[in-house]
Amino acid sequence: MALFNFAFERVPYSLVELFNRHVKIPNKQFDWKIKLYNGREVVTRIHKDNEKTMHVALGYKWHDRGLNMIENIMVNYFEAKHRNNSIFIDCGANLGMRSLTALSKSMKVVMIEPNDDTNQINLERCRMNNFTNYELLTFGVSNTDEQKKFYFDSTSYLSTLNTEIAEKDYITITNVMTIEVRKLDTIFAYLLSTKTKAYIKMDIEGHEIEALSGADALIRAISPTLLIEINEKKEHIQQIFSNMREKGYIVFEKAEPDTNNKFLSVCPSNVLDHNFISNDFLFVKDTEILELIKPYQFS
Repeated sequence: MALFNFAFERVPYSLVELFNRHVKIPNKQFDWKIKLYNGREVVTRIHKDNEKTMHVALGYKWHDRGLNMIENIMVNYFEAKHRNNSIFIDCGANLGMRSLTALSKSMKVVMIEPNDDTNQINLERCRMNNFTNYELLTFGVSNTDEQKKFYFDSTSYLSTLNTEIAEKDYITITNVMTIEVRKLDTIFAYLLSTKTKAYIKMDIEGHEIEALSGADALIRAISPTLLIEINEKKEHIQQIFSNMREKGYIVFEKAEPDTNNKFLSVCPSNVLDHNFISNDFLFVKDTEILELIKPYQFS
């Protein structure tokens, strides 16, 4: 497996899907080295009879090159300009894939995830790689500080606080638990009077409006850059865009990188009937970051 691991992490992106489709990974325990976009390696353990550990091992390479590039751009910027004054906040951390770049550079990382099963995988990986500059908070993020029902789906990727999302046909709910939820304003109240630079990733399956409402003071105080997965369109996405634009943000849709590594486009003002090609959106207010991402924007 070491040879396949080495080859998989180094083949062109165009061949990754072919590898995934035709090469069967043995059902046994072994350690896998993920080669990050920044060139660093992260070791993760694949466990027998645990598909989730397999997903994170193979997922970084094939899941989304554009997200890998955004994370590399942001972490490099923070490391160069704000090394001791920056934080990566991973809301809906799930299997921790999107935290890997920041962790590999020892940037302060806060993973927020209520799923104990995936949290054990994340903690094991952090120990294996001697990551220490992180916290893992077992909450959901919302607009209140209370308890709410959380719907666990069979894959962990679609688990949600949103009852309407949980009832959709494509989701298989395997468990419902009452969990603690917190506002980001509560969790990060200590940042409100600082000049901390923050990058916030949200992947919380339809609960974005509530989570952003619960982060209103944080957003107004430090103007973080946000990468938000938004699957629900129409009025839902229009409300999010309108609220963030009122705060001075420019919204970009993330596409697959073209041959010139361009993958960002500014979203139109009216998106009710817009045909989006992605579910991932970058919200930027910081003028330095706006300049930094210009080379990656479509004309």
